[in-house]
Amino acid sequence: MNAARHEDARTGLGATFRPLVDDRGRPIRRIQRADLLRAARSDNPGLAMLANRLRAAIRSESRRNTPDRIALVVVLVLGVMFLFFTTSAFLSMYLHPRGAGVSLLVLVLLIWGSRRLYSGYVRRGALGQIAWTAVAEGVCGSCAFSLEGAPPDADGHTVCPECGAAWRQERIVSPYWSKPAVVILRPSILPWVLPGVRRANELFTPDDRGRFVQSPDSRMRTVRRELLSAVSPEEQRTIIRAMRRCGCWWRALLTLVLLVMPAYFFYLAWLAHRHNDVIGFWILLALASVILLSIASVPMTSAFCGPHRTARVLVRHGRCGSCLTPLDGAPADDQGRRVCEHCGAAWLTPDPPPPAT
Repeated sequence: MNAARHEDARTGLGATFRPLVDDRGRPIRRIQRADLLRAARSDNPGLAMLANRLRAAIRSESRRNTPDRIALVVVLVLGVMFLFFTTSAFLSMYLHPRGAGVSLLVLVLLIWGSRRLYSGYVRRGALGQIAWTAVAEGVCGSCAFSLEGAPPDADGHTVCPECGAAWRQERIVSPYWSKPAVVILRPSILPWVLPGVRRANELFTPDDRGRFVQSPDSRMRTVRRELLSAVSPEEQRTIIRAMRRCGCWWRALLTLVLLVMPAYFFYLAWLAHRHNDVIGFWILLALASVILLSIASVPMTSAFCGPHRTARVLVRHGRCGSCLTPLDGAPADDQGRRVCEHCGAAWLTPDPPPPAT
């Protein structure tokens, strides 16, 4: 490829804590939740719809499994276990017999604190990434204020009238007031009844400009019929098989690790049976069976096969990673990215076209 993916669309420890700057290099704050809520209550339906899409994109990006987030989870789990066992030993020594109850309270507080820490880290990274999508669709990447009608300065920057952040005019590629986002997915009850099918508001991924767009689920069950009908059944099966191969070994490994839990409860049920504890036996057996059935569905889920991976599969097959439109013959921007004529998403293809002149 003659260009790299959009640097601002990458995640990691550095990207999460890197100061955010506008296009003049001036430090700015990240978009806050209150900014999006204010925009969502706007009288302008286009702005309100965009704000809700940005909020959904933040939630979707927060579910993404990246190496830094996985490492943080491991550190937090080990830290909670160490602190819990250390505290339990201390309390059982000095507060017996009330130490068990206090230890349980300590465990709840440790889990709550670790969840808050992880959520804050993930949200900070997602809020930093969402700035480029906001600007691409016509709102400020710092305060989510509408840029509609803001004239560009002599140097080609559009200045936010609310906070003063400056953005290059060419960044605004799909303004909400003239080019509303294309709806890719349809409402469905399938995410509630079938494993492996995510809800539409959990299926956002950055394209190669850093703009968040919707992407199909790994089984393409919720794609709008008029978009899916343009893909032949044979090609659909090929693409779905390629999507399901993403992360299959990780799903298998996760399943094997989780099987330790029902195995332990089956062992406890066996011990209860040996000691003629009929009630305990049936309770433990039922609990182990429910856990086993839940774990058996893991290979069918979309774990380790999120929208960022399904989009790349579609691009490798010559289609837009968002709306499935063929990219063959699509125009290129100045970085050699093919720009989908239907939804405006930009992708680096295996054989990129020459940059636009």
